[in-house]
Amino acid sequence: MYQILSEFRLALSFLSRIPVGGSGDIKKVPSYFSSVGYVAGSVYFVMKFIFPSYLGAVLAIAIGGFLFELFHFDGFLDTLDGILSQKDKEKKLEIMSKGDVGPSALFYGVLFMLAYVYLFLKANPLSFFYMSVFGRLSMNFVMDLSIPAKDTGLGKLFYPYSHTNTLISLMFSLPLIIHPFFYFVSLVVSFFISWFSSAISKREIGGYTGDVLGFTNILAQLSVLSGFVLLKF
Repeated sequence: MYQILSEFRLALSFLSRIPVGGSGDIKKVPSYFSSVGYVAGSVYFVMKFIFPSYLGAVLAIAIGGFLFELFHFDGFLDTLDGILSQKDKEKKLEIMSKGDVGPSALFYGVLFMLAYVYLFLKANPLSFFYMSVFGRLSMNFVMDLSIPAKDTGLGKLFYPYSHTNTLISLMFSLPLIIHPFFYFVSLVVSFFISWFSSAISKREIGGYTGDVLGFTNILAQLSVLSGFVLLKF
């Protein structure tokens, strides 16, 4: 039990700004990706009640983003700049590794934030757990479906990737089956986003990178949250 808690702390430290330490085999960290989503979801859940107004939503997103999302959002922006650059594979990887904010990142980043604020205001607080858990589970799916695009970097860190990591991460999502319909909708949406992200990144840059994992997480979170608002959960 101590080892499990230590590995979870390592995953939480890896995927957030919460300095809880932890130790263990780094290749087992993906097993706890979805469990970290419960921590993020809890923060958004509480803030939804504390800050019900528009300005409150912006503040809640800013705080939650600082703690849990900026790392992924940076990957989201870098991936958009690289994939949409219409350059060759090597140039796209170079653009993504530099991390400069280009026109694609700026344009779609602004659209994302506008949509996110709107959805945050409309969403049922419970939906933040599904969004956060399945967004992070989507990164497991990508690593199961693809291979790293580079021999260095975050994408290579967990390679060779064990399918057991995905099964364990999926198992951690099971408490959300308390609402079966919304559980399976979230699962299908997150898997589809993962498949889409994996297919695009394979075609454009030869596989996934750390940026692609962040892109997948952010896009899956937005998609799951959109589904809940549309279905009036």
